[in-house]
Amino acid sequence: MAQKTDLNVAPYYDDHSGANNYVRTLFRPGFAIQARELTQLQSQLQHQIEQHGTFTFREGSMVIPGGISANTKYYSLKLATAFGGETVDPSQYYNATTPVTITGATSGVTAKVIGYSAATSTDQATLFLSYEKTGTDTATTVFADGENISSSAGVTHTSTYATSAASATTFTSAFSVAKGSTTAQLQGSLGPASAVGSAAVIQSGVYYIRGFFVECAEEILILDKYKTGGNYRVGFTVTETLAGVTSSSSPLKLELTLP
Repeated sequence: MAQKTDLNVAPYYDDHSGANNYVRTLFRPGFAIQARELTQLQSQLQHQIEQHGTFTFREGSMVIPGGISANTKYYSLKLATAFGGETVDPSQYYNATTPVTITGATSGVTAKVIGYSAATSTDQATLFLSYEKTGTDTATTVFADGENISSSAGVTHTSTYATSAASATTFTSAFSVAKGSTTAQLQGSLGPASAVGSAAVIQSGVYYIRGFFVECAEEILILDKYKTGGNYRVGFTVTETLAGVTSSSSPLKLELTLP
């Protein structure tokens, strides 16, 4: 399957057709090179690559291993809407290159923040976690409802909170859930602050898409923030865009993302 973007329009005029069997563009000294010739040169080479790729791979084949897997223990932590009269900003606890560690003032539990989601009309602001250490009693493994948390990095909602200073409070559920109970799973967004959700995880890799070998970045798609189970069908969204437009060039960009 060839690209869907039609480049046989102004200003590119790429009318290359594999059926014509033109496989090279030859240039003569003393004649100016046209943009159309440069564009068609790429199309000729790409057509050769596509023919070889289609012989070897099916559309959508994984060429360099990446792969999609399910994570059914994707830990989440709901935060109270406000702290100190200020709306809590969960993005303040996330750093993609230097993970932030949060600590519970009551439980002593620590965890690294690996993602977040903003508050919605139905869900609290939520942090996604990789738990690091149990609590001070060596038995507690998750954050408690209604406890203050501090961060290993400075946090700003409206006011700025220093490193290791309390800067948010975990959500307090209206439901009292005994240890080991499955009620938290059943209550979903109304359950305790600490929950176990599920996510689809794709590692970086290369896939054969529309005649191109397209690199896919590592990505996580949250299936459910607060509970596991359920049936899901996960795949790629393929987009073609003309990116980085300048006066002389308009690169065609093909991207793969989880929907």
